[in-house]
Amino acid sequence: MEKVNIGVIGVGRIGRLHVRNLKYQVPGSKVLAVADIFEKSAREVASQLEIPIAEKDYRVLLKE
Repeated sequence: MEKVNIGVIGVGRIGRLHVRNLKYQVPGSKVLAVADIFEKSAREVASQLEIPIAEKDYRVLLKE
């Protein structure tokens, strides 16, 4: 199965659940990045779930 790279925009309560589900329960998905207007939240989620990219501005993810 081919891997699908994913970036999640918004990691509030529901966003965090989406990130966890994508990372651990969706075969073939690879969460590479998260973005949130609250940069601290993005960095916390990235650190906790071993996601390599955390940004404040979602547009940075779209450029990748």
